[in-house]
Amino acid sequence: MTVLAWVLGASVPIAVLLAVLGWRGTGPGSRRPWTKWGRVRPLPLALGLAAGATVWWATNWPVAAVAVAAGIVVLPRMLGQRGNRDLIETLDGLAEWARRLTDVLSSGVGGLDNAITTSARTAPPAIAEHVTALVVRTRTRGLEPALRAFAQDINHPAAHRIIASLILRARSGGHGLVTVLDGLAASLREEAAMRRQIEADRAKARTSIRMLIGIIAALAVGLVAFSENYLEPFATVAGQMWMAVVVALLGGGLAWMGVLTKPAREPGILFDSRGSTS
Repeated sequence: MTVLAWVLGASVPIAVLLAVLGWRGTGPGSRRPWTKWGRVRPLPLALGLAAGATVWWATNWPVAAVAVAAGIVVLPRMLGQRGNRDLIETLDGLAEWARRLTDVLSSGVGGLDNAITTSARTAPPAIAEHVTALVVRTRTRGLEPALRAFAQDINHPAAHRIIASLILRARSGGHGLVTVLDGLAASLREEAAMRRQIEADRAKARTSIRMLIGIIAALAVGLVAFSENYLEPFATVAGQMWMAVVVALLGGGLAWMGVLTKPAREPGILFDSRGSTS
C-alpha cells in the first residue's frame, strides 16, 4: 500500500464526514461542528482510535480504519435517544414549574420576583439549575434580563412562551398571569405526552438502523476472516477509492436516517435563529 493510496483513501470519508457535520450545523438552533466535536467524550474517542488501529493492522486498509474509528465515535451519538429524552424531561419540568408558579402566585406571596424565588425551592430536577440561575440573575441584573437569559439557556419554545408571559406581567402588571400559566402548564403536559408517543415510534426506526449496522459489520468481518482472496482488489489504490465511495454512501444514508429520527427544532418567540432578541 503506497502513501498515495493512504492519502487518497482516507481523505474521502473524512471529507464526507466533515461535510455532513457542516451541513447539520447550518440550520436554526444548530451548533457548529467544531463546538459539537469539542464535547466528544474520551471513552468513545479512545475506543474508536483503538478499533481503527486494529482494523488497519488486520487489513492494511486505511479507508476501513477511518470508517470504523469514525463510526464508533459518531454512531452512538447519532442514534442515541438521550437528546430526545432530555427534551421531553425539559417539557415536563417547564410544565411543573409553571404549575408551581401558579400555586405560589395564587397564594399571594408578593411580586413576581418573590414568586420565582419561592418556586426555586421546589423546582423540577430537569430545570432546577436554570431556575436557581434565574433567581441569582434576578438579584444582580434585574427581572426582565434574567428572564430572557433563562429562556436562552433552556433554548426551547416552551420556555419562551412561559417567559414571554412573565415579561408581559413584569412590564404591565395585571391579574391574568395565573390563568395563562395554568393553561400553559396543561398544554405542555399534553405536548410531552404526544412527544413520548412519537419517541416510541422513532425508537423502532433506530432499532432497525442498529440491526442494519450489525448485519453489515458481521458480513464485513466474515469476509475478512474467511474470504481473504475475495477482498484482494481492495488492497489496491483503486480498491481503496471504491471502498471510500461505498463508505461515503453508507455513511450518508445512515446520517440521513439519523436526522429523520431527531425532533425538529422549533423557532422561539423571544429569539430568532441567530439568537438576537425580538
